[in-house]
Amino acid sequence: MQRAADAGHPGAMNNLGVLLYHEGATEQARTWYQRAADAGDLDAMANLGSLLHEQGDAEGARTWWQQAADAGHPGAMFNLGILLHEQDPEAARAWYQRAPDTRHPGAMANLGALLHEQRDAEEGST
Repeated sequence: MQRAADAGHPGAMNNLGVLLYHEGATEQARTWYQRAADAGDLDAMANLGSLLHEQGDAEGARTWWQQAADAGHPGAMFNLGILLHEQDPEAARAWYQRAPDTRHPGAMANLGALLHEQRDAEEGST
């Protein structure tokens, strides 16, 4: 894996990042995710967003998740929806509504929950 990553293979860079992350080497993982993301690997963009979110960098996470989601990555769409759920429910809804196309069960479930919350709020205001 290391040789392929060193040779510039974006998928190998991301996979090496995953291995390092699971070994607890998060800064090394971040470096490989970053390199793979910069090379256009959607999984690495999503993974980098998750790592940044875990480290408390919500804005960095949003940036990478947005980029991966815009390119069609289902997990990034889901994570972006979760991130936006409280602050911008309509934006979250838009990402969750793409869930049937991606078959991401978590996003479909969250869409249902968000629609239920919005219906309850609308009924409560009348």
